[in-house]
Amino acid sequence: MARFFSRILPLWLCVGVVACQTVFTNGPPDELLAAGENALQAKDYKQAAKYFSAVKQKHSESIEDEKASFLFAETKRLQRYGSSSFKAYKDFAKRYPNSRYSVAAAEGEYKLGVAYFEKTLWGFLFFKPDPVAGARVMEHLQVNYRNFSLADDALMMTGDFFMERKSWESARTYFKQLLAEYPRSKYVLRARYQFSRAVWRMNEGPDYDEKLLLDARRGFLDFAAAVRSEGKTEELAEQLKSADEHVVKVNERLAKKQYRIGRFYERTKSPASAQHYYRYCLTEYPDTAAAKDCAKRLTALQKKLQPKPLPKGAEASEKPEAGPA
Repeated sequence: MARFFSRILPLWLCVGVVACQTVFTNGPPDELLAAGENALQAKDYKQAAKYFSAVKQKHSESIEDEKASFLFAETKRLQRYGSSSFKAYKDFAKRYPNSRYSVAAAEGEYKLGVAYFEKTLWGFLFFKPDPVAGARVMEHLQVNYRNFSLADDALMMTGDFFMERKSWESARTYFKQLLAEYPRSKYVLRARYQFSRAVWRMNEGPDYDEKLLLDARRGFLDFAAAVRSEGKTEELAEQLKSADEHVVKVNERLAKKQYRIGRFYERTKSPASAQHYYRYCLTEYPDTAAAKDCAKRLTALQKKLQPKPLPKGAEASEKPEAGPA
């Protein structure tokens, strides 16, 4: 019997400790909110979440619900629960779009997105949450808090995240959005450079889109021009060098395409069309290796198309005979 009690005693002690820590969530909303704030200040996030949740569930029409809803989302984030925190932030933004806590909620969402990207949130068992969910958090922030001071930071960070994952098309989308919606952002130069890099990487294979390559070329040229006009050549020397090198690479690829098209028309017995593409290559991309090849083909075509001289004596033999006098 003594052995039996010695075995169940630790269990009873655990039950007793849990019972002592039970949060009583019945009461007026102001008292529950105050208790939650006290627990939050003491960094007892688990207990704080219970108090705020009680206000939300039992007193959703009270004036305390607005603050409790915001603090519930914050508490879940501090507990490093990604999905429940994001759900709480979305619920808060939907119910209180013009809240006095909107700026703080936007800051919280931004921190949550960063936590997803940096993989510091709790997951299931040994699995971390998918960091791509951070992009959804940042998108929600963009839609609901467009004038938030860190909105452009969110876009830049999301674009960089997809660049690291080699998701070039997704990265391009976010950089393009930043350039379109925040033309005065401190990230404009960097976003323009990253946008052009993303487009270039999208077109590295043999089947590339000429229009996208032209977009990349324009982006690199604009970036380089802006850096030089703003006198940031030393500060952004590495990116500037990379942009200039990428312009050369883009020009080479586009020039090769003109050369290949010209060769195609030569093979199909359309020399006039071939000459058109060779001349276009020489005009638009004169410093490329393909331009030299185009010049050689133009010379060869011109020689080929020149009228052949008549053999000796052909002129005399071809003259019409004189008629009868």
